[in-house]
Amino acid sequence: MRKIIFSERCCALAKPYSRRTQRVTLYLKKFLIEILSNKGAYFSKLMNIPVSNNTWLRLVKSMEMPLDDKQLRVGIDDWAKRKGMKYGSIIVNADTGRPIDLLNTRDSSDVVEWLSSHPEIKYVTRDRATSYASAITNAIPEAKQIADRFHLVKNLGDAIQEEIRLEYGHLKEVSKNIYAVAEAMKGMYVMPDAPNDVQDDIQLDMSSGLVEKREKLVQMTRMKDDGYNISEIARKTQTDRATVVKYLKHGIPAYTIRKTRINYSRYITEINHMVNLEIDPTAMFKSLKNIGLKCCERSFAKRFNIRFHDYQYK
Repeated sequence: MRKIIFSERCCALAKPYSRRTQRVTLYLKKFLIEILSNKGAYFSKLMNIPVSNNTWLRLVKSMEMPLDDKQLRVGIDDWAKRKGMKYGSIIVNADTGRPIDLLNTRDSSDVVEWLSSHPEIKYVTRDRATSYASAITNAIPEAKQIADRFHLVKNLGDAIQEEIRLEYGHLKEVSKNIYAVAEAMKGMYVMPDAPNDVQDDIQLDMSSGLVEKREKLVQMTRMKDDGYNISEIARKTQTDRATVVKYLKHGIPAYTIRKTRINYSRYITEINHMVNLEIDPTAMFKSLKNIGLKCCERSFAKRFNIRFHDYQYK
């Protein structure tokens, strides 16, 4: 009588001829996704589940890629096998961000072949490559093509750059006119009969905000003459309505000379004498400090450079 040995297989616990349970294998695979095989072999010993690096690689090959037959939204781009030498194409599920397939080349024919086998695709995200655009049009013409965000911004930048290039001559003329108006307005603030040192102080203290207010007042006056009402002027100049009424009724107050605690004209004789001797401005400032000048060196340098902008010293 022949003896037969049999046993019940616990497939839910471990696969046939397996040395690990299903739960341990799944646990190791989670580590394997994150680290290299050599590192995995090292950490497996620390977890008291010793596995060699070759076993880790076999676990990789045994892992099944998740399949999704209904690909409605995909993204396609190229990837470098060897940068500058050889490229392939990667196709990604736009919903999950997971890779679907890798193509050996980025030729239009290979992409057409892959897309033709997936007619269910409705949306394709791509870069600006014409090969991908033509492949999508030929394989699934009903699918909508979407440019990714990077290339949308790149397209916008290129369009703005081209527009600026075309309008460069006009912008140059406008900037010249603005500069001329600003220079003319600066002259309105300086009193012609004021001493030179007072005029220098006025030029230094003149606020750029006041120049903008003068320009805005000119613009408001022109718009009022052209028949615009207060609300339209306020909207187009981006100014509060009450401010528009005040500007048009009273104008902008004339520039007033800002008083300063330092009377530079008191030391102008000493300064002219030291200029004739071609003394270093720093030494000049120290000498004036000794005779009572009360200011910082930076403030003195500003006014000195305005008065003697061509000054050269030994």
